Amino acid sequence: MDLALIGRTLGFTVLTTALACALALVVATIYASFVKSPWSHLSFWRAISSIPPVLVGLLVYLLFSRQGPLGFLRWLFTPRALVVAQFLLAMPMAISLCLQQRVNLPRDMEEFIQVNLPSRRVKAMMLHLRGSLVNIGFLTWGRILGEVGAATMSGGAIVGYTATLATEIMYRTNLGQFANAVAMGVVLLLISLVPSMVLEVTGRAQR
Repeated sequence: MDLALIGRTLGFTVLTTALACALALVVATIYASFVKSPWSHLSFWRAISSIPPVLVGLLVYLLFSRQGPLGFLRWLFTPRALVVAQFLLAMPMAISLCLQQRVNLPRDMEEFIQVNLPSRRVKAMMLHLRGSLVNIGFLTWGRILGEVGAATMSGGAIVGYTATLATEIMYRTNLGQFANAVAMGVVLLLISLVPSMVLEVTGRAQR
């Protein structure tokens, strides 16, 4: 098993998840300070989260292709384009999960947020979200860990450069190398199960 491939997959997805969760935290605190009823906004972000990944990949491809508006950056089929595609996939989900926490605020905290200054609202919301960030991060990470369409269209699935476990499984399957594909699939499955195991253990510890 190629350890570099595993490391590259984890590196891309963890970086993207961290960026998406950081932005989601900022957005959620802004909503806490200035938006009294975020229900309609939550529905919007949920809808954006359901966009097919291949369409996100197409968008990134058109942006960074040589004829595209950002073609001068020459990012297409590089790790940068791959991270951008994964970020665009992860960001709406992270924001919707954070906003869900905003919608489900306890009554006492809701009253506190409504009557206090914006600076104190932001602080209270960040403290409230802090306990949920691990769950949000793992769920967002799971969204992009096994993604193939956007990763292939933006990064090119170049072996040793932008290929991830998911794209490599597809590549090996197309070559008829089923043993390698199954082995990589098992590794990807084990990696994807780690967050669930961690959440289960931490949940039991808290109870």
